[in-house]
Amino acid sequence: MTTIDKITTAITPLERDKKINEIIDGKANTSLSNLDSTGQKVLDGQWVKHWLTLASGVSLPTSDDTTYSLSSYLPNDTYNYEVQFIASCFTSNTSGSVARVQLTSDISDEIYVCGTTCRATSSFSTMGNAIIPVGTGRTITVTHLSTFTGGSYYLIAKGYRRIGTNT
Repeated sequence: MTTIDKITTAITPLERDKKINEIIDGKANTSLSNLDSTGQKVLDGQWVKHWLTLASGVSLPTSDDTTYSLSSYLPNDTYNYEVQFIASCFTSNTSGSVARVQLTSDISDEIYVCGTTCRATSSFSTMGNAIIPVGTGRTITVTHLSTFTGGSYYLIAKGYRRIGTNT
């Protein structure tokens, strides 16, 4: 059982998020581009703190998925990575409007990150985070929902770590 698995089974979601941030903040905070392949192998599995804003106040997709490339974010190799994403979404100010962030990658099924429904005539918001495996396709996709009636989202990649050996 990993450290994060132990944390997520024993504490509340808010406490879990704080602990995950502490773990990531305590890991390497540097680019791997200045390391040769031997040096990069030493960092296998360790979290690399690296923030990248993928979407900032973007309208929620109602008919087509929105795909973001992570090829400039992740190392240029043939390994799979786990990436921590932080997402927030905002409904329109129409009662019954729905806002949801659901992510998929080239090696993961749809993962629900956050969502809310407006029950009045003012905007509602929510926030969440998820660690999602990303393969050599280096993409993350926000899946659409036909029930979106306005609203927007923010999506940030907060850090990553290599998983597996691909050998």
